[in-house]
Amino acid sequence: MLQKALELGKEAPYFAGPCSTGKVLRSTDYFGKVPLVLFFMPSFDSQAIRTAKLFNEEFVEFRQKRTIVLGVSPSKPEILKRFRAAYHIAFEIIYDDGGVMFETYKCFGLLGRPVGYTFVISADGVLQAINKSGNYKKHVSDSKKLLQESKSYGLKT
Repeated sequence: MLQKALELGKEAPYFAGPCSTGKVLRSTDYFGKVPLVLFFMPSFDSQAIRTAKLFNEEFVEFRQKRTIVLGVSPSKPEILKRFRAAYHIAFEIIYDDGGVMFETYKCFGLLGRPVGYTFVISADGVLQAINKSGNYKKHVSDSKKLLQESKSYGLKT
């Protein structure tokens, strides 16, 4: 299967995967309906935990603006469920079985290792931003800033 290149201003790639509850979440559940922030956690290292906690602290504001936050991880759903419980994470985390989403969204750094990137996708499914910063605080603040500038942030559906 040929992969489309990730381009800002173009349609974001399709994704699907089970979350910690076992329910399968698909991009089609969100694209065309609400803005979406996808952030990739290659492991549950300290940076991923801090990023998840920061997104969680802002979860209510994202929800009030009708924006969905989803994490993506190669960890199995039962581990994701324990992680969410341990850190009181309100948003869902998708299990990326086999690294398909990491590959599709090109979340690899040096030596091909998975890295934690954040993607902002508009309500119409268009990729608006890719944050590759190593500064976990910027993933949340930059996502909020971009969404505030977006016409689709807070869109009433």
